Amino acid sequence: MDLLKDDLGKLYRKFLIASFGSALIASIYGLVDMIVVGQYHGPDGSAAMSVIAPVWNIIYSFGLLTGIGGSVLYGVSRVREAKKRICISPRRSCSAR
Repeated sequence: MDLLKDDLGKLYRKFLIASFGSALIASIYGLVDMIVVGQYHGPDGSAAMSVIAPVWNIIYSFGLLTGIGGSVLYGVSRVREAKKRICISPRRSCSAR
């Protein structure tokens, strides 16, 4: 997969399908979890799940935020280091790459 040379529509659909599938599976998991807890623990268990679900979503979102942001920062850092190594040579022009 080359983000610069491949067809933009094809790449977009690939990422869209993956993210949609992930969100769908997470939603189904939450629904089934709520049903199972409601069946075994009754209304008190369902109430507890209703209170904890938003807290869990905030914790999950924060982990996703730091994971994605960290990977972007890591990638940018690697590219900068690679450019520094290329530009060290006095015979090569840094603007050429």
